[in-house]
This record gives sequence, C-alpha cells and structure tokens, in this order.
Amino acid sequence: QPALTIVDLRDRPTYNHHRITGAISIPLGNLAERAKSSIHQDRQIYVYGENDMHATQGANILESAGFRNVGIISGGLPAWKTFGGPTEGFKP
Repeated sequence: QPALTIVDLRDRPTYNHHRITGAISIPLGNLAERAKSSIHQDRQIYVYGENDMHATQGANILESAGFRNVGIISGGLPAWKTFGGPTEGFKP
C-alpha cells in the first residue's frame, strides 16, 4: 500500500479525462465528509486542483477537518507531468 494519498479536487468529468495515476477523486464541494469516511487522519495527503488556489482551499478544508499531514502539488497536473510523474486517462 502506498505511503500517501493523492486527492484530485477537480470535478469528476475532468478527473475521468486525465489525472495523476492512483489519485482519488473527491471534488471540493464534499471534501471534508468524504475524506473523513475514506482516509485515515494521520495519513500523508497531497491535493491538487484546477490551480494552486483551488488546491490550497482543499488543503485548508482537510486541515480544518482534523487531517494532520496535508500538502499541495504546486502547479497541479501540468507540473506533475513536467517532472515525469505517471498519469492515466486521455493524454493529449
């Protein structure tokens, strides 16, 4: 089992189209509730979204919900791809 969880905050159709390999989809609108029911609060979590402001908002929501180890993937999916990170879905 991987040592961290990557959360994609974008809407489900965008997630389905192209995402970081292994990322789970939890849109910002119901992030706190879904995360509490599916992710252990001590787990290392990295979030990304439409932009860094979106990711920062998601990280703040998770921290307010009691998650202790939350970070953002600055630059989101484009930055991840630039560094050669694996992706899945349609690759334009």
